[in-house]
Parts: sequence; structure tokens; C-alpha cells
Amino acid sequence: MPIRLSRLLSMARAHVLVPPIFKTYQSGMRPVRDAVIPHTFVHTVLPKDTQNITFIEHVMLTITLTHDVRGHVQILLQSPEGTVSEMAPPRPNDDNAGWPSEGFRFMSVRHWGETRLAGPWTIRVLDDYPDTKGRFVWNGFALDVMGY
Repeated sequence: MPIRLSRLLSMARAHVLVPPIFKTYQSGMRPVRDAVIPHTFVHTVLPKDTQNITFIEHVMLTITLTHDVRGHVQILLQSPEGTVSEMAPPRPNDDNAGWPSEGFRFMSVRHWGETRLAGPWTIRVLDDYPDTKGRFVWNGFALDVMGY
């Protein structure tokens, strides 16, 4: 089958490029005070801080906490549009102690295509195991949202 130059030119003219600039919103590390696990915290992104992101791709959440059994911890992130991403599921076979002082960083593409960065981002750090529930502390978080 021969290639038709007119068809190729027509397709090239109609092709829409993605925006050339990839943007990132960074909250920086934020302390969470008096946050005994389980705990819910709402971080509000103000419209002036959105970096004009109108299409979300990746979301990264860094969590610092103190816990003796990291497999007991579950971390959920809910966007202003209501999408919930399970950043860290409970892991019953992970009985390792401690978290690194700089925290663990989790990434999700579950919010891909959302158009609202401004508003409340709800972070839930859970521990439903009776032997550790309510005994450990969530210290802080950083939220990074990438898009264009």
C-alpha cells in the first residue's frame, strides 16, 4: 500500500501537541501535630498555589511517622475531586520496625486526568490492628502534584 503524502500532511496539521511545560506543585514537608494514628489531615491547596496545573498526572506523597510495625499502616489520599488512592495498603506479612527519618515516598497515577488541584486533599493514616492502634505518631507529610 503506497503512502499518500497528502494524508500524512493532513494528519500532521491536525496533530495536537501536549503542552511543552511540565509543572509541579510542592507543599514542602509539613508537620502534623498531635497526630496519634489513626489520624486524618486535610491539606488545602490554594488557587494561587496551583502553578496553573489544569491536568494532573502523577501525585507523590511523602509520609514521616513513628511506628514499630510498618505493615500495620495504611495510607489513603483523597483529591478535591473525590478520587481515593490507596498509597500504602496494609501488609500483614511486613512486621519490620520503623520508618526512615526522611519518610517513605509513595506515587500514584490514580488521579490522572483530574483537572482540580486547588481544594482539600485528605490524607488518612490508618492502623486497624488492636495491638498497635493508637500507640504511634504521624509526624509529617509532603504532597507533590505533577501535571500541566
